[in-house]
Amino acid sequence: MADSVVIRGRIETDRQVQARVRMENVIRGSAMQMLPVFPEQYDGPTTITPGPEAQTLATAQLVVPVDIIIEPIPSNYGLITWDGATLTVS
Repeated sequence: MADSVVIRGRIETDRQVQARVRMENVIRGSAMQMLPVFPEQYDGPTTITPGPEAQTLATAQLVVPVDIIIEPIPSNYGLITWDGATLTVS
């Protein structure tokens, strides 16, 4: 790793500024061409209707290319519960 990176530049303003800059650390190394690595895309459902149980969309470590839409509870949805003695429709 004998290569060095030296950053040089010039600042011009309408007023005169004098300064001295000294680099405390010098970056040494080599450069190489890099190719970006993109995660895979999510291709599962993106429109969800609520239900009585939790739903998991397997999106971990994936790119979701569109918005995920959670639909409202259908207007004809009736929750039926039974406690062993009473049947309740709400």
